[in-house]
Amino acid sequence: AVQGNYNVVYVPAKLEITRATATVTAADKTKVYGAADPELTAAVSGLVNGDAASVISYSISRAEGENVGTYAITPAGDAVQGNYNVVYVPAKLEITPITTTIKITADSATKVYDGTALTEAGYTYNEEALADGDEVIAVVEGSVTDAGTADNEITSFMIVNADGVDVTRNYDNIELASGILEVTKRPLLIKTNSAYKVYDTYPLTAKGSIEGLVDGETVTFKVTGSRVGIGSSKNTYMLVWEGTAKESNYEITEEIGTLTIGEAAAPTNPPAPGPGPDPDPRPIPDPLPEPDPEIDPVEEPEVIDPTPTPEVGGDESYWALLNLICAVLSTLGAVVLLLSKSKKDEEEEENEDEVKAMASEEEDEPEQKKRKGIYKVLGSLSAVASIVVFILTEDITLPMVLTDRWTLLMVVLFIISLGSLFLGRRWHEEDEDEDEAEANA
Repeated sequence: AVQGNYNVVYVPAKLEITRATATVTAADKTKVYGAADPELTAAVSGLVNGDAASVISYSISRAEGENVGTYAITPAGDAVQGNYNVVYVPAKLEITPITTTIKITADSATKVYDGTALTEAGYTYNEEALADGDEVIAVVEGSVTDAGTADNEITSFMIVNADGVDVTRNYDNIELASGILEVTKRPLLIKTNSAYKVYDTYPLTAKGSIEGLVDGETVTFKVTGSRVGIGSSKNTYMLVWEGTAKESNYEITEEIGTLTIGEAAAPTNPPAPGPGPDPDPRPIPDPLPEPDPEIDPVEEPEVIDPTPTPEVGGDESYWALLNLICAVLSTLGAVVLLLSKSKKDEEEEENEDEVKAMASEEEDEPEQKKRKGIYKVLGSLSAVASIVVFILTEDITLPMVLTDRWTLLMVVLFIISLGSLFLGRRWHEEDEDEDEAEANA
């Protein structure tokens, strides 16, 4: 305090220590979409005297939600930084898409044809490959009605997160697969009944049925089986796809019955009477009943009422068109021949006086008249025979064919009728030529 000869006055000074500059530089990071954020770190520079960095916090701006892209990492620290001015250098967080294949598959479906369209809107996908909370929303379109197959296709899709936001862009590999819609043919069962009777010259027929048609669809179905002679034959049918049903939609199975005609029982002859009454008559015990004859079983026997049109000579279940044509043409030829008149005949009808004169002249030609008469009779007989044979052998209610075993006979009768017409007309023409010659003379 005492400085000798001086009174010393001390004027204090100031030591100003300025803050050092410290820099906090955040590290760039990357991750796959949907994964947890990586640990965020930063490098600190500018610290002196062994000072340690204070706590550093980070924030990431993802205002649009997490999607593939680059986002800023912003570091920060305590409000009071002590002896340092801190500069925070932000970094980047890059989010990459998921590369695992996301396979979306439309569902397949099958059903038996029922006249309605088959559709299926379902689909599946590998959920385990999606980020937590994400799901696939897809639209599936496909339809098939008739028997066959069609693709069930995914027409649109997207992947959304738990908030319903579209995050499809976060997936790099999406694969779509179609399903198959299949309509199988519908079983169509056709049954024709069996029937049995004893031979009585009338056709034996039986009914039938068709089962399995979809409601509202139609076909033409008719049982065509018919039998006249003794024996057995199938009870056939006819099926024509001329209605609303399509043949391609049905799988036909058959249960065909049998038509059986047995032999008629032979009549039992009564015993011949003896020479006189038995002097010691004894009561005759009742005869034991004869066992019923064994008959092969038939399916669903049906009693058939006889029809008024008998059929002769066979067990055909059809009639021949050519037989009808021969019968008609034979009849027409006979009619034409019978109605034909020579010029001489016409003049006889017009002038009775001339008829008497010509009659005396025609007495010289008995051979020509006889021939003309023969041809008319022969043509008429062949026509009548054609009609009778056709009526007895053909039933036009049955299916039609071109020929049958009676066709040859019908053709022969037609040729006889045609020959009679030709030869008969020839004699008429000769008469006319003679008339013209006489007139010219």
